[in-house]
Amino acid sequence: MSEKDLSKVKMMTDCDIVLMIPGRRDRAGGQRLKDLPVKHSEATKDLIDAIVKNVSIEMSEAAQKAVTRYNLGTAELRFDPDPDMPRLDTVFKDGVSCMLAHHDSTKLCVLEIYIPNSDDGVQMLECYGNDRVWIRPEGREDFILVQKFLEDLEITVTGLKRSAVFAYGNPSEQECVHCLANELTPHDGDVEGVLLDKVRNQNRSQYSGSRTYASTTTLLEVSTEQEKPSDADRIDYQASEIYFVEQILLRDASATNIASRLADLSKRFRTMKADAIKEELTRIDAALGQSSVLYDVSLFKWATIHEEMRMISADLGVSVIIERNRNNKAIIESLQRSVEAKEKERSDRLKNGFLLAITGMTLIETVYTALTNIGSRNIYYYVSLLAVLIAYLVYIIIKKNKF
Repeated sequence: MSEKDLSKVKMMTDCDIVLMIPGRRDRAGGQRLKDLPVKHSEATKDLIDAIVKNVSIEMSEAAQKAVTRYNLGTAELRFDPDPDMPRLDTVFKDGVSCMLAHHDSTKLCVLEIYIPNSDDGVQMLECYGNDRVWIRPEGREDFILVQKFLEDLEITVTGLKRSAVFAYGNPSEQECVHCLANELTPHDGDVEGVLLDKVRNQNRSQYSGSRTYASTTTLLEVSTEQEKPSDADRIDYQASEIYFVEQILLRDASATNIASRLADLSKRFRTMKADAIKEELTRIDAALGQSSVLYDVSLFKWATIHEEMRMISADLGVSVIIERNRNNKAIIESLQRSVEAKEKERSDRLKNGFLLAITGMTLIETVYTALTNIGSRNIYYYVSLLAVLIAYLVYIIIKKNKF
C-alpha cells in the first residue's frame, strides 16, 4: 500500500469538525461585536439556535444568559500542510460557519468554526495544531490566517485551543486515535500507548447511540447509528457537546489570562505604589472568583450528563486548569503579603525619618546650649546628652540603610 493510501486510512473520512479558539476581547474604544462588518448567515444562525435550544434544556437559566453568541457568517478555509513533512495536498473547505461565544461579564470568548461533512479530518486537525489554517470570510477576496481574523475581531488568544469531532461511518480504531492525537504522521506506523487505550477502553458516552473519547485537545464522538442524520439533525444533536467544550475553553482562558496578569503585575511590583497594587490585586481576585462559575458540572440538570461531563472534563484537562487557578490564588496571596510588607516598610521609613528629624533638631539645640554654657557646671550634662543623641542618630541611620 502506498504512503498516500496509508494516510487515507487514518484521515477520519466522514466527520463534522468544530475548531474552537479561546480568547479575551478588550474593546478599548474599538467596535462593539454587534457592529463588526461581518455578513451573518442562515447556516450560522441555525447552529446558534441549536446550541441555545439545547442549553435551555440541559443548563440553568443563569448559565444560559451568561454567554452571548454572535453570528460571524460563513467562510472558506484553507489547510496548508507542513512543507517539512510528507502530506497530501492543501485542503480547501467552503461553507463553514463562524460563531463567537462571548462571556459578557469576563469579556472572555471562544471563536467556533463549524466544518460540516469533512472527508480528511485528521489532516485538518494537524494543520490546525500547527497554526496553518487560513480563512476567507464571505465578502473578502483574500485568505488570512485565522490568527489575523481573531486580531481583526480585537481578540487576544489566551488558553489552549481545542476541537470537537463528530464521526460517522464506523471509522477505524487508528482513525480515532490519530484524531485524538491531531496528527497524520507517522504514515508507516500506528499510534499506541495512552491514546490507543482511550479508544479501546475509555468510552465516556452514557448513551447507546455513540461512543465518546477525549484527549487534552479533542473531543471525539463516534456515532453508532446505521444511517448518518441530516445536517439539521446532526447540529441539533452536537450542540450540547459543543457547549461543553466551549465552557472548558472559557475557564481555561480565564486561568491563563489571570496568570498572565499576575506575571505582569509581579514585574511591575517594585515600581508601583501600594494602593495601585492592592487595587489591581482586588480586580484579579474578583476575576478568579468569576472563573469558578464558567464551568461547573453541577449546573447541568441530568445525572447522565454529570457523569459524562465529569470524565470528559478530566480528559480535556480541567484538572490542569484547576491547578493553575490554585497557583493563581497562591500568587495573589503572596503578592498581598508582599504589599503589606511594602506598606509596613514605607511606614517604618516614614517613622524613622520623623524620628531622625526630631533627633536632629534636638541635637542642634543641645549643641547650641552646650556651646553657650561652656565653663559652667552644666557642661557635663549637655555633653552626656549630646553623646546619647549622636549614638541614637547613628543607630537610626544604620537601621534605615538595612531596608
